[in-house]
Amino acid sequence: MEFKNYWGIGEEPQDDLKYTDNIYRIMEEQCKYLFQYTRSKVFAVFDEIKIDGSMLVVAKTISNVFKSVSGITELQETIAESSTENLIDANDMYFDKRYGFEICTEKYRFRLFELRMTPIYPVEIIIDEGICKNIGKTLARIAIPMEKFNHFIINDEETFCDVLENILQDKKVHYIIDELQKRVQDKNEEKKLPEKVIICEGKTDEIILQALARKLNQKVTIIVADGKYKVPVIFDTVTVRNIKSNILIVIDSDGNEKETKK
Repeated sequence: MEFKNYWGIGEEPQDDLKYTDNIYRIMEEQCKYLFQYTRSKVFAVFDEIKIDGSMLVVAKTISNVFKSVSGITELQETIAESSTENLIDANDMYFDKRYGFEICTEKYRFRLFELRMTPIYPVEIIIDEGICKNIGKTLARIAIPMEKFNHFIINDEETFCDVLENILQDKKVHYIIDELQKRVQDKNEEKKLPEKVIICEGKTDEIILQALARKLNQKVTIIVADGKYKVPVIFDTVTVRNIKSNILIVIDSDGNEKETKK
């Protein structure tokens, strides 16, 4: 007797699966745009929400929330005889989490929306009620409205981008961004960065560079990035605050010159 394959896999490609792994990358870019536009006065955070409703990290510019793992595991012939007790539970791969998107200063924060998402569309978005009053009818033509007027279902990445664009261009959002900028004391005007800035990896580098600067009778500001891969973020921050600074980046290759240059 031949039994049917009930899994529905291996026969046809699973083209109907639409993954959500690009959402964090999209949000990360929007965070950078806001940071640059406001000259570092206002920043945005997209991160997982804790049980108490707060964000897991106050200000996370770069995060590795989405990790892609692929590979082929050979099926063991003795699987029936082996115990699964010590195996890693794969249920964690299919996460079901809540994420929040907030615009912030050192003193204020405003949450634009929340997302409830898994690795695969659809995702549920819960939008600030004030924003939804302004653009709810428009969003209802783009996404699928739920029972509550500020809850919507998004079925693919294109729809997500359309919804996000409408939210970010809402008049309430623009008003709050403008007000936050006005209320932030512009420390950049009070104290400009010097003309010469050096960005380095660690404290040891800073000590050596300061000694060299004194030897050459030069005044420089040295910023420690605490790691090679944080240097680009520090560089963006410095250039936003003072485009006239001459910036020198000092890092070592750790034996991988190509990847370090990249």
